[in-house]
Amino acid sequence: MAAPSANWNLVPVTGRYRNINDTPVVGRVVFTPSALRALDQADLVTVIGVGISFTLDTNGAFTGSIPATDDPDITPISFTYEVKEDFPGGDTYSITASMGTLPGGINMATVAPVVPNPGTGAAVVTRAEFDALDLQVQNKVVTVPTGTTGFATQPNGTLWVEYTP
Repeated sequence: MAAPSANWNLVPVTGRYRNINDTPVVGRVVFTPSALRALDQADLVTVIGVGISFTLDTNGAFTGSIPATDDPDITPISFTYEVKEDFPGGDTYSITASMGTLPGGINMATVAPVVPNPGTGAAVVTRAEFDALDLQVQNKVVTVPTGTTGFATQPNGTLWVEYTP
């Protein structure tokens, strides 16, 4: 997308969506700013906060750009985007598009919320939590959660922790 104002920084956004049967998802992803209007103070341009829509291609993917939510050239500063995955099974959630993510941008797979699988006793962790646990295991430092019923190192070197939530 072209920037609504020449002074604004754009953050690249990408996403790829597949159905459980490994077919591409058909639909679109819409980013709507929480600010109903924004102002570029330097150019004195008022920008109306309508949704920015990206249609998924034949692979269920999209690539685009959205204005940074913390760009000092945009008033108000520090707004958010409501993301609407407009396809069957899609979700609605909020994100920020920080200038700190430049130049690589945002991959939606890393910011979309994951709903835990209730009732299984399995814990859902984020990638950051997994990486932290992996580092602890590699360093042989493990904090075991309350309610742990047992743990053991498997022959392949992985650590298995079983617990009751």
